[in-house]
Amino acid sequence: MRFCSEGLNEFLEWVDTGCLVQVTASALTGHWGAVARRVALWLLDHDAVHVLATDAHDDKNRPPIFRRLRRRRFEAFRRRCGAR
Repeated sequence: MRFCSEGLNEFLEWVDTGCLVQVTASALTGHWGAVARRVALWLLDHDAVHVLATDAHDDKNRPPIFRRLRRRRFEAFRRRCGAR
């Protein structure tokens, strides 16, 4: 599957009208594949992510992975948002 940002511009229009966007941490780490990761990063780069979720279901099969996300992207995201 090819990544095409042109179709994602519609998300930006939805955000401009007040819609909120949630991205799971596992999408950012690449757990769901390269396309999901590129889309999640594209949304972050365009300030279109309002909620980062763990998508955790339990502590064995689908544990929270914010620690892993933080190592990869969260610090950069926080800096962009001005959080300390």
